[in-house]
Amino acid sequence: MQNEDYVLLIGAEVPFRERAYAGALRAAKGRDVFTVSNNILSPTLKYFDGYLCAKISDHEQVLQAVQTYERASGRRPMAVIPTNDFTVVSAAHVARHYGLAHNAPEVVQRCRDKYAMRECMQQAGLPVPRYFPVATPEQLAGNYQAAPDGWQPRRAQGQQRARAGCSG
Repeated sequence: MQNEDYVLLIGAEVPFRERAYAGALRAAKGRDVFTVSNNILSPTLKYFDGYLCAKISDHEQVLQAVQTYERASGRRPMAVIPTNDFTVVSAAHVARHYGLAHNAPEVVQRCRDKYAMRECMQQAGLPVPRYFPVATPEQLAGNYQAAPDGWQPRRAQGQQRARAGCSG
């Protein structure tokens, strides 16, 4: 076992991520568990062996924070684990940089973009709900009758920036 290695959870300091932390502790087998946090004042940081400060959805900032820590400590992550859908891109980029198992960043980006994801599924012959991209409110107004029963942001988790509506 290399004591300098650690498990890196991205976004695990957010409340209600305890299961991700517990799983990482089991997988780490005595190694430290770190997180990357947007907020160094988060009360949950006390549960980790260490943390790196970076915007968790910005893969360049996250990788830069990990590299800065590596230069200062000589430690490298042994695994990089995203804890929610908006950290998967950052995790994929950091894991790829360190030669760790990961999903391809290009695939992860496609999965995070609802329009690209639906296009990909439709091209594969899978059924998808009715959809079309809208860049401006005017485009939506001009296509209101063709609008699906609900609207989602192209890139956002959960119900952030989502609007419900009904067509026709």
